[in-house]
Amino acid sequence: MDQVVAALEQVVPTMEETGVELHLETSLSPSEFSRLLARLPSPLIKVNYDSGNSASLGYDPTEEFAAYGARLGSIHIKDRVLGGGTVPLGRETPTSAPSSRPWPALAMPATSSCKWPGQDRR
Repeated sequence: MDQVVAALEQVVPTMEETGVELHLETSLSPSEFSRLLARLPSPLIKVNYDSGNSASLGYDPTEEFAAYGARLGSIHIKDRVLGGGTVPLGRETPTSAPSSRPWPALAMPATSSCKWPGQDRR
């Protein structure tokens, strides 16, 4: 992780000059991703939350949103099964097991408690 932090720290000045945000999408656990973000304190480095990756890796969306907080920058929505690949959104494949975590029921209340710049403009 040291190499990733060092590489990203090098581009932060350019990001600040141009106002460009960098949204990271990783397979890190919520606690590992939170530690990475703590080492990269620039507010221009944010999280691209991927619902499909989260589902496939078995992460708890409530824990993820609590870990990312205001660093949540974007959301990539897709449907996946635990340990599997992408499936048509909202459908299960004949071989897929129903998720033990109802993603919308967990994530939507979690996202509504997050605060980010411009949120009041909705």
